[in-house]
Formats: sequence, structure tokens, C-alpha cells
Amino acid sequence: MKYDKNKRTNVRELGIGGENTQFPMYVVGLFADMVYLDFEDNVSDMWEEREEDVFPMPLNEELFIRNGFIKSQQDAFDIYETEDENVFIRTIQGINEYFVSVNLEDLRIVEHNSIQYVHELQNIFTLTGLDFDFKV
Repeated sequence: MKYDKNKRTNVRELGIGGENTQFPMYVVGLFADMVYLDFEDNVSDMWEEREEDVFPMPLNEELFIRNGFIKSQQDAFDIYETEDENVFIRTIQGINEYFVSVNLEDLRIVEHNSIQYVHELQNIFTLTGLDFDFKV
């Protein structure tokens, strides 16, 4: 997986419970320019990172497949869909830009969004109330 060292994460975009990607850590606290991280079975203090040292993790096919999405293709689009068809993600082949549709009981959030990173998708799940634990 390739990380863009020039793209920094804005800590205000992260959510509690989001994951750090270099080492599987979880965001447990957010402040103006500081992120507090922890990891499973930690018996010591949490890790503290400055905003400029936190990098976003780009979405990719491997992550979608690992999280149970089913891939299909339609014309120039790659499409990733959950088995229950509640989450539909579309991208133009070869472009790192994803459009997400979420189907809820009384509401459908359509593709008027463009995301590139895992934390953005996790935020969509949180904001729509979907109980989807997207693993990296």
C-alpha cells in the first residue's frame, strides 16, 4: 500500500475509534492539533501524535474485499457493494476517488460525495448510523 507523505490528516476529520494505519492503533482522543492513540492489549500509556505526523490511509480494492464487499464492473466503473446491498461504492477505474451510496430504512444517501480515505468512509458509516466495523 502506498502512502502520500505530502497529504496530512486534519485531526478534525478523524473520529473516535478510527484506526492508525502504520501500526493498528485506535483513535481515543482528539484535540486541536494532537491525536491520542491506543492499541489492543496495551498496558502502558497511550501514544500521542501531532497532527502533522498522522497520514490518511487511501481506500483501495484490497480493503473493500477484506471487508466483505462484492466487486463488479459496469462500463468504466468498479463497483463495490455489501452483501445486504445497503452500501454501494462506485469509482472510475484507475481513479482514487470513490462515490458512496447508503440505503437506510427511510433514507437514501446518494453519491453526492467524493471520498478517498478510510476515515472518510468510517465517518459516513458513523453519521448514517450504520454498524459497520471497517477494518484496515
